[in-house]
Amino acid sequence: MRPPSRLMLGILITAATLIVCSLGVRAELKIAQNSAAERRPQPAPEPVRTIAVAQDEQPSNIPAR
Repeated sequence: MRPPSRLMLGILITAATLIVCSLGVRAELKIAQNSAAERRPQPAPEPVRTIAVAQDEQPSNIPAR
């Protein structure tokens, strides 16, 4: 078995470089997409109702003293 020619060696190195670079670009795009999703404005949360408010809204069936 003879060693690969210079042309074949150059093609293999070029192919390996392109594969590694494409994987790196995909990873960078994924990171940028996740970062953009984190910076998007989040919808305002529903207001929290306290127990006092919930009790004030209940009909008062208790007779006055």
